[in-house]
Amino acid sequence: MLVLSCGLIQTKVDPLTEKDRVKVLIFYDSLFSRARSIPIELLANVHDHTKNRYVRGFRMLTLGWSDGNTFFPLCFSLLGFNKKSNHYVEMNDSIDELPDTSAEKRRSRNLRKLCKLF
Repeated sequence: MLVLSCGLIQTKVDPLTEKDRVKVLIFYDSLFSRARSIPIELLANVHDHTKNRYVRGFRMLTLGWSDGNTFFPLCFSLLGFNKKSNHYVEMNDSIDELPDTSAEKRRSRNLRKLCKLF
């Protein structure tokens, strides 16, 4: 996704914009609601600040590029909670995962605090 977005920005969007236009990177932390979903591993109780209540879901951290008129997502990550009392469904321990697999890396990233991601 990162390679595709960067290629589109460099070849298609950047030549169309003025050189003095400000370009920014945006980090956006939003709610990915899964209110009616089947039991998903690490599904958690997340506070929705717009409705001021808790819903089932994940936090989604998105990195995007913008020139003030156009927005391109560069990458994203679904984040959970390391507090087990917030989980609806725990990790499936019956799956034997090696520590170097992408699934195990995704699980450990899901349980990190937001400030420890960078």
